[in-house]
Amino acid sequence: MPGADRKEADKMAWRIWEAAGQGADLRDETASIFLGVSIGTGGYPWGGGTLDEIIHWADTKLYANKLERKGSSAARHP
Repeated sequence: MPGADRKEADKMAWRIWEAAGQGADLRDETASIFLGVSIGTGGYPWGGGTLDEIIHWADTKLYANKLERKGSSAARHP
């Protein structure tokens, strides 16, 4: 998303997350697995000035969103 700001990147992440179905339960007679999607966005310059900083920013957002969803079943965003 060249030229996207933080708000646009987060909006796209939300759309991807919704399209992924907010997770899926897979079950058979012996196991139950929940698959989910976690997304972290990062960009230049709002996520850092180097590639490592941008990746760190996106990784931090990914884990923050994952923890928020774990803590609240009502929290539904990437």
